[in-house]
Amino acid sequence: MYAPPASTLDLGLRRNSRARVSRRATSHSAKKPEGHIPRPPNCFLLYRSWVRQHKMKQMSDGKKNEQNVSVIVGELWESLPEEKKDIFRRQAQIIKAAHQLKYPDYKYSP
Repeated sequence: MYAPPASTLDLGLRRNSRARVSRRATSHSAKKPEGHIPRPPNCFLLYRSWVRQHKMKQMSDGKKNEQNVSVIVGELWESLPEEKKDIFRRQAQIIKAAHQLKYPDYKYSP
């Protein structure tokens, strides 16, 4: 039975173990610094919020986790006619304009 040289095997394991090292991700629920200015919502976020308020009542509790909701809302958004999407686009533009007036020096920084 053939076995690769130990040095090749070791190099491969080291390379893979380095690739698997995960960095600690910042939690989305982490506290924001004082004075943090939230981003204005885009049209999809407004639509997602609307769907959660008006349509998710029909969904069984077992399917209401955020991942399922995101998948369902994404599919609904893709099938939505452009004229309906435009309603949310206009609303997002209005909110963005109000945000710019309220926070004129705001710059998005991820």
